[in-house]
Amino acid sequence: MVKNFSFVKRLLWYLRNPNHWNHFFFAIKRRFRWLIVGREKFDKSIEAEKWCKEMKIADDEIIRNTTNSDSVALPSDLVNYIEEKKKDLNSADVVLGDEGNLHLMYNLIVLSKANRIIETGVAFGWSSLVILSAIKNSNGRLVSTDKPVPDKETNRYIGIAVPNDLRENWVLYKEADISGLEKAFKLHPSYDLCHYDSDKSYEGRMRTYPKLWKSLKPGGIFISDDIGDNMAFKEFAEDIGKKPYVSHSITSAGDRYVGILVKDSI
Repeated sequence: MVKNFSFVKRLLWYLRNPNHWNHFFFAIKRRFRWLIVGREKFDKSIEAEKWCKEMKIADDEIIRNTTNSDSVALPSDLVNYIEEKKKDLNSADVVLGDEGNLHLMYNLIVLSKANRIIETGVAFGWSSLVILSAIKNSNGRLVSTDKPVPDKETNRYIGIAVPNDLRENWVLYKEADISGLEKAFKLHPSYDLCHYDSDKSYEGRMRTYPKLWKSLKPGGIFISDDIGDNMAFKEFAEDIGKKPYVSHSITSAGDRYVGILVKDSI
């Protein structure tokens, strides 16, 4: 009964928000495919995780191979802030995912001198926080997209980890990838680095990956979270003929894999 009520609540929310209808119909179409084919058969998550295990290398090696530099530590004040903020949010009855590989993210930005960055998926805003901290002294800009959810209380927590003093260089579109990225590309046609952390389905990734890759400048870095969920990242890397780098970490949710690709320089 509760599950049915939740579905009805989401359906009514979408009906009242026509600007999210494209995402809604895309999600419905995806659900029908899963019912017909079977999600595991379609996503091939077992095969994807096996590939990730075979491909994973140390973060320091990824950083050297992609930036030609040795890794640096996160600033102590940033680490302290994250720990304190996590304690505050632990008391909130809201689940929006974990913080991801912040050390890798920070290094790829700082050492590649990425200045203009785009990300899909914000949640609490841990990656947004690290990105904005990494570019705060270079007058850079972060453009983020994140789809709102029917629950107003949950929406209030989107990006809450980002303090006010870092928000000046942040543009946040609370929209799904379809419409949010359209606005992001109108604001800035090209970016130095992109971070994909939104729709984790195979279809969602394969629809959005090419758009983000196209927006990258020569030498730009492409990052995608949770690539062990399905074969999308592996297949996309093969499609564009780029060597994939795979990072592995262990979180409260288990093994986590992050994929990195680098665009050719001119």
